[in-house]
Amino acid sequence: MLTRMANQVCIYRETVEGIIQVPGPTISIPKKKRRVNTMNVQRNVCCALALVFVGFLFSACMDQVYVDAGAAGPGLGTPEAPFAKIAMGLFWASSGATVHVAAGDYPENLVISRPVKLLGAGAGSTRLLADVTRKGIEIGADDVEVRGFSIVGMGEPDPENMFLGGVSAEDVNRLTVSENTVGPYSSVGIGVGRASNVTIENNQVLDISGLWDQQNYGIIVAIVPMAVVRGNVITNVDGEGLLFAESGGQLENNTVYNCPLGLWISGSNWGEAEVSLRGNTVQGSSYGAMIINLSTLSALYNNTIVDNPGFGMEIYDEETSILSCGNNTVSGNHPDFGEYLQYYGHLDLLLACLD
Repeated sequence: MLTRMANQVCIYRETVEGIIQVPGPTISIPKKKRRVNTMNVQRNVCCALALVFVGFLFSACMDQVYVDAGAAGPGLGTPEAPFAKIAMGLFWASSGATVHVAAGDYPENLVISRPVKLLGAGAGSTRLLADVTRKGIEIGADDVEVRGFSIVGMGEPDPENMFLGGVSAEDVNRLTVSENTVGPYSSVGIGVGRASNVTIENNQVLDISGLWDQQNYGIIVAIVPMAVVRGNVITNVDGEGLLFAESGGQLENNTVYNCPLGLWISGSNWGEAEVSLRGNTVQGSSYGAMIINLSTLSALYNNTIVDNPGFGMEIYDEETSILSCGNNTVSGNHPDFGEYLQYYGHLDLLLACLD
């Protein structure tokens, strides 16, 4: 029995070689053609695809994602194999991740739909070349930070397509937009609406135009209970430089040049907003600063409103309460429109506000 089994094994093994050696006469057997095992091929392909898929899943779970416009391939979002597109990095980034974008030009329009930090290599190095007929970066999630980009609108703007924005956010909480350059762009440089806990600081916004009748805005903050707008430079806007509408918070150390209206603070009709103004400069604009329908101006200090052909500063509503003020410079504006600070409330308080 064992001998028969051994011979059978030998016969099976040698069948592939085409000849069998057994005791007795030599028996020649024709060689069999090798067959390609299609099941193995399919299995190998599936394994390769699975490895790629697992790699992508691994990227999606990382809290640090990397993007480089000069990447050779689509990448995995790692420092060694970065994504080539920012949109790909945002897609695979997990909630709370940081997306690091290297210097380079990125012809993209972006949508941020989960909490992330989107960090460029600096406004002079990382350029988002966005289609100007769409929002450059559209933010629709809480806990987002955008920092270190130049956002440039490419193409011809649509004069009837309003409120686009190089950076646009709505219905969000805890948003920071800082150290970016926005412009040229159509309609709005940076726009935030119906949000809370917003910080917009140290950005440069320039050359915002495209809509008729000067309905363009450098920075617009609307219906935001608490916002900090600080250290921004806004120039050459065909409309309002900085519009702070139905919102509360702090406007500090912003500079506005060459806009039809430099600074416009509009309170709500029910008069609940409280705003502080410190260290802002409006110069060379058609009109300086207008404050209207504001319940409380908690602080008015160290602002410089000079050399504007129209009025300097108007606090339009006599019911606006100014809690404290001083050391403001309002001069060199058109005398027929209020060369100095014009306040429809108490004159003694008005005089105390000037330097």
